[in-house]
Amino acid sequence: MQRAVNIFGIAVGVAFVAYGFWYFVQPVGALAAADHTVDQLPLVMGGRYALFGALLVAALLYKDSIVTTALLIGFTFLALVDTVIYWNIAPTRHAVTGLICALFALFFYSQRKVGN
Repeated sequence: MQRAVNIFGIAVGVAFVAYGFWYFVQPVGALAAADHTVDQLPLVMGGRYALFGALLVAALLYKDSIVTTALLIGFTFLALVDTVIYWNIAPTRHAVTGLICALFALFFYSQRKVGN
């Protein structure tokens, strides 16, 4: 059963990655497929950032440094993608956010404490 759950989880993860790349190559089609509209994107982003904050709080309360490290590596990746996207407009805040997340990821990784 665990193997089937892992395979399903990996398949869903790959689908999310593919869907994410679809936004890079054909954003209008990806937005339409998700039933999103450009005028609603600020609300979508608000929900995403609220979730990111809640996930970070949950990871810190869980007290597993590897989970927290993985989450912060994800945040680092998102910040660096945004840095590239906004490179010609205003990349500094995204780059600094990515650097801060990377430094905290290194800190939590150095702790290597698993579980409560």
